[in-house]
Order: sequence, then C-alpha cells, then structure tokens
Amino acid sequence: MPISLRKIAANTAHVTFQAGETPDETVTIIYYPARVTEQFFTAFQVFQSVQDADVMAGFDDFNKALAGIIQDWDVFEDDEQTQKFPLDPARFGELPIALRMQAYVAISGDIRPEAIAPQVTTQS
Repeated sequence: MPISLRKIAANTAHVTFQAGETPDETVTIIYYPARVTEQFFTAFQVFQSVQDADVMAGFDDFNKALAGIIQDWDVFEDDEQTQKFPLDPARFGELPIALRMQAYVAISGDIRPEAIAPQVTTQS
C-alpha cells in the first residue's frame, strides 16, 4: 500500500543523552526522523563555518533546524519541572550551546545508515 510524504514525516523516534554531571541527568528527545534532511545538515555546516558578521544568522538557522525536527523533550524551565522549555527557535538562544550541540549529535547519531539498513547474515 502506498504512503504519503505527510505520513512518513509524522513518524517519530527518540534519543536520550546525558546532559548533567550524573548518569540520571538526561534529556530525552522525541523527534521526526523524516525531517532530518540535507537542509538540516546544511544548517549545522553553515553554523560551524560562519564568519563574525554572520554569527547570528548561523545561530538562527541552526536553532530553526533543530527546533523544527523536535516534537517533544524533557527540558524544563523550572526546577519543579512543571514548565517545559518551549520548542521555539527564538528562545533556543537562551539554552547553552553545549546542550543544543548534544541534541544535534544525538539525533544525527540516531539517523545513521547502518542502524536503518537490514542486517544481512551469511551462513558458512
């Protein structure tokens, strides 16, 4: 049965990474794997190579790309953990760069061809 691009884009996956000093301080992200496209990787590449005059534009593009693939996460604004940090690219500038980079690396690592490819076994 055929499938539409909209349905493919609605599929989600999740990744978890350590974000604090102890192993129980983690961030779990639910993201849209089908939104990880060439444009997503391009935004990261541009972000890495920006010159002084283009730094803010590079951050803006990176933040938009990252926020655009995340459906949900367990990053909170308050210590009581009642208010999630919004998935708003305009607010991502308030987050540590290291946290955003960890999110990017975790998602990128989860989208690797060897994890998706069918496992082939040979019999001797």
